[in-house]
Amino acid sequence: MMKYTPYFYIFAFLVSTTTFSQVTTPPKENNMLNKHDLSIDFFNAFLNKYQISYEYILNDYSSVGTSISYSPNIINVFSLAHKEKYSLKANYRFYFSNKRAQGFFVEGYLRYSSGKYLYFNNQTNRAEYNNTYQSIYGGFNIGYKYVTKQNIFFEASAGFGRAIYNFKGQPNAFVPNIKLSIGKRF
Repeated sequence: MMKYTPYFYIFAFLVSTTTFSQVTTPPKENNMLNKHDLSIDFFNAFLNKYQISYEYILNDYSSVGTSISYSPNIINVFSLAHKEKYSLKANYRFYFSNKRAQGFFVEGYLRYSSGKYLYFNNQTNRAEYNNTYQSIYGGFNIGYKYVTKQNIFFEASAGFGRAIYNFKGQPNAFVPNIKLSIGKRF
């Protein structure tokens, strides 16, 4: 019996170290691994303005994003003084919810915009959209984002921006910004 005792201790040592060395950690939620949001604005699509947005989640409470929009032939329904052809926007968001990058948020943004604006032609006595403009706007939005368990989200936001620099032309000083979108977090 004595000759099997060292083998028994070695076997018991190996079994105990392999059994207790496998500490299990709880799996992370899928939502914690997903840092990218891609969305389409369907509210402005009804107004013939097509916008796609991308958002990168920095942490549970903040994100950065960008969006690009194109309008084949749009008149700004909030002001008939200009037609926006395309725009590019960069933003930073801060979320107030305990859930990861969802719930109520505040967003600051910079937007480059280009299009045509209305002016009165004294020779023809008519208002025309012949002058082009290029501007940079700064502004803010407030909104809410709801994310489902399947990582599909719905977002609503509203705010306004102000022209802070005009390259060419004279667009509106204040521009409203309304967004209703649907997207996917991946």
